[in-house]
Amino acid sequence: MMKQDLNSTNWLQWASGSLLLGKLMQSVWASNPVIEFLGYESWIAPLIRPWMSWESYATQVYPGLSEGAAWVWTLIYALAFLWVVFPQLTKWLIWPGIVLLLLDTGMATAGQYYWWATVLEKTLMWLTPICYLSSRYAKDQGRWMEAARYGIILVFLIHGLYALEVLPRPGYWTEMVSTTTGMSNHMATWFLKTVGILDILAALWLLLNRRVPVMVWYYLIGWGLLTAFGRLSGFITGGTWSDLLINWSYETLIRVPHGLVPLAVFTSLRKD
Repeated sequence: MMKQDLNSTNWLQWASGSLLLGKLMQSVWASNPVIEFLGYESWIAPLIRPWMSWESYATQVYPGLSEGAAWVWTLIYALAFLWVVFPQLTKWLIWPGIVLLLLDTGMATAGQYYWWATVLEKTLMWLTPICYLSSRYAKDQGRWMEAARYGIILVFLIHGLYALEVLPRPGYWTEMVSTTTGMSNHMATWFLKTVGILDILAALWLLLNRRVPVMVWYYLIGWGLLTAFGRLSGFITGGTWSDLLINWSYETLIRVPHGLVPLAVFTSLRKD
């Protein structure tokens, strides 16, 4: 590991640890993506039709299969998180976790019309630990920076399209902004549209110009972290603290790389 990249590598380590801890918590506390995917009839039924009916699968196979898969997911995410915390262990512990992150990205598209947007929006959710591995072990430090740069571009571009309602905006975004800021739903909607324009402009600037102004990096870092922690602040007034932590803490941790990965790239660029 090059000394000049120590800080950026640390940020990537924190980003990877946050991501994997969030996926581990999601696997234990909430609905594991593989459970939902294995129960999705339009995808699974054609695969099992030569051997059994959907009704037989749903009642006899699915309960045990989904429970076993969830345990495998939990174990693999736990081992991957353990490596991020103790990187002196063999780095092969992280690779099964990266494979699951890719699988989760694909499974999240089940039943979605704009499946490609889901894939692109989740780019940093599987790319972050790969960038961390590269920053830690690769001789060419430019590789992880270039990969991270394109990951940031894709995430902010898709977020901007969501905010502008070019793609269907998630319904809870307006509620999250309204609760956090005290805005009316109408004002929150216009706020999101304004931010959507800024997201797209920042992504395009990063794509088209290698010399990115400091203020653009500040925006990418700050807004990336704010949107992550907005999952907590936006729903802190409803329900109990336990509901808040169970339902939204892992959502926050999974999205922390949206701010920390730009911070890692910015840190490395400033030292160069």
